[in-house]
Amino acid sequence: MNVFKVLRRTARIVAYSGFLMIAVLAFAMISGTASPTFAQAPTPTPIGGGHGEITFYSNRDGGNADIYSIDADGSNIRRLTNSPATDYFPVWSPDGSQFIFISDRANNWNIIAANADGSNVRRLTNNRDDNEFQEWSPDGTQIVYSSGTTASSELFVMNADGSNAHSLTNEHGYVINPSFSPDGKHIVFVLDKDSHSNIYVINADGSNLYHLSKNSGFEDYPDWSPDGKQIAFVSSRENDPSGEIYVSNIDGTNLRALTNDAEGNWFPAWSPNGKQILFVKGQGAGSALYIMDNDGANVQKITDPTLTIQGSPAWSSDGTKIVFSAGGGNSSIYIVDADGSNIERLTGDPQTNFFPVWRP
Repeated sequence: MNVFKVLRRTARIVAYSGFLMIAVLAFAMISGTASPTFAQAPTPTPIGGGHGEITFYSNRDGGNADIYSIDADGSNIRRLTNSPATDYFPVWSPDGSQFIFISDRANNWNIIAANADGSNVRRLTNNRDDNEFQEWSPDGTQIVYSSGTTASSELFVMNADGSNAHSLTNEHGYVINPSFSPDGKHIVFVLDKDSHSNIYVINADGSNLYHLSKNSGFEDYPDWSPDGKQIAFVSSRENDPSGEIYVSNIDGTNLRALTNDAEGNWFPAWSPNGKQILFVKGQGAGSALYIMDNDGANVQKITDPTLTIQGSPAWSSDGTKIVFSAGGGNSSIYIVDADGSNIERLTGDPQTNFFPVWRP
C-alpha cells in the first residue's frame, strides 16, 4: 500500500467514525436517551506524589538567589521570584497553594508569601528584626518563626496572612528550627542560650515550656514522627562530640541514641510512614545519605560519598523518592529512589542550587 492509499484509508476511517458519532447523537436526541460518555485516560500520578514538583533557591540567573521550581523528572524549570534582593528557603503550605520564604528586600530578613506560580507576592512580617526559620501549622492557618537578632530572638507565631503576630517565649536566647507537631498542639524548637543549644517543646498557645533533653553539649535539627509521639534530633554530648541521632518521646522520656560512631550524623527526617529515618553521615567531603529503621537498625547508604551532601534532604510525600542538594562549591539538585537506586541530577547549571523541598 503506497502512501497515498494510506492517507486515503485514514481519511475514510476518520470520516466513517464521524458519521457514526453523528448517527449515535441523532438517535439519542430522537429517543430521548442521554448522550454517550467516553472514558478518559487516567491522569498519571506525579513522581513522588503531590504535584510532582521540587522547589529550591538558586543564583542560576546571576546576581542574588531567587526561588525556582522544577518537575521531579527534571523538566519545566521555572523562576518563581525575581528580585534584586536575596530570596531563601521556600516552604510550601500544606495544601500546596502557596509558599513562604525569607528575603532581605527591606534590609533585614522578612517572611514573604507568594502563590504557587510566584504571583501575589506579599510581605507577612514588618519589623526591624530578622524573621526566619518559618514553618506552617498542619492546617495551614498559622506560621511559626523566629524573630529578633542573632544575640536574642524569640519564638513567634502569626496567622497565615501575617496578622496577630505574637511571641510565645521570653527566653533571651537564639531560637532556631521551630516546627508544629502533626496535630498542631505543640511546637518543638532549638534554643541557643548560655552557650548551650538545647531542644525545647512548648504548647502552641505558649504554655508549658520544657526541655526535651537537658544536655551541656549541642542539640539541633528536631523532627517530629508522623504520629507526633516522638522527636528525632541531633545531639553532640560530652563523651561523643561528633553528633549522633537521638529519639525520645515528646515529654523527654524513652531517650535513646540511634547512631553511635565518630563520623557525625545530621539532619534526621522521618519517612512519611514513620518506619524509617533519613540522615546525613559525615560533614563536607565524603558525606552521604543514609536510611535506617526507626529503631536504628538496618542502616543503609543510599548515595555515593563523592557527591558531598549539602544541606538537609527531603522525602517525597509518598515516601518513594528523596531529593537533596550535593556538590562542592556549586551544588546541584538530585533525586534518588528511597532504596538508593535511580539517582538523577535535575539541575545541570554551574551555579548554586540549594535547599530543595517537595510541593505537596
